[in-house]
Amino acid sequence: DIYPALGLCVLITAAAFVLSQRYNSQTISTFAMIGGYLPLFSIAGNKTIVYGAMVYFVILNMLALIISVNRKWTATAYIGFVLNVIGSLYITSIMFLGRFSNATFSIDDFITILYIIFVFIIYTLIPVMGSFRKKLSFKNRDIVLMTLNTVISTLLLYSVFYILKLSDFKGLLAIVFAIVYLALGRFVEKFMTKEQKARALFYITGLTFIVLI
Repeated sequence: DIYPALGLCVLITAAAFVLSQRYNSQTISTFAMIGGYLPLFSIAGNKTIVYGAMVYFVILNMLALIISVNRKWTATAYIGFVLNVIGSLYITSIMFLGRFSNATFSIDDFITILYIIFVFIIYTLIPVMGSFRKKLSFKNRDIVLMTLNTVISTLLLYSVFYILKLSDFKGLLAIVFAIVYLALGRFVEKFMTKEQKARALFYITGLTFIVLI
């Protein structure tokens, strides 16, 4: 059945992540990430199963964040990001398919929005925590990853709000993005004092979303 299968996938993927840390192998972590997202193809249109997939992907994202704290592996981060975007798009398409003509806001919609925001925050933190923990400077690839994450998450969330006819509440999304980036700017300013470019980028991005409010 689907839930025992997802449970086994979690155990296998977690074991692979542990091995990647034990042997300091980005190759193992990359295969673990790819294998972890393969169950995506078994998800059908049943919303109950989609909720199970959300929980499963949340666990995968947390494992990816834990890896970023211990190892700053670019390939793992990018592969995980791409697969996560595919998973988010697939889940969103199932939850909102055919909702353009008859969209009534429900708890299912609220949970899906929270899931997308959670994923956005995770892949914003991954480059930051990797640089902070290892005391490394931000690289261009880190900035690119955060930029892609912001653009795709913004487009996805605003599309969901459009489908649900929640245009009057779009300012709330801008508030969320502004809070995240201003908090990151403050974090970098306090704990990563040499990263002036990253700090400026975070503050400018946060102020941009304030303007959008």
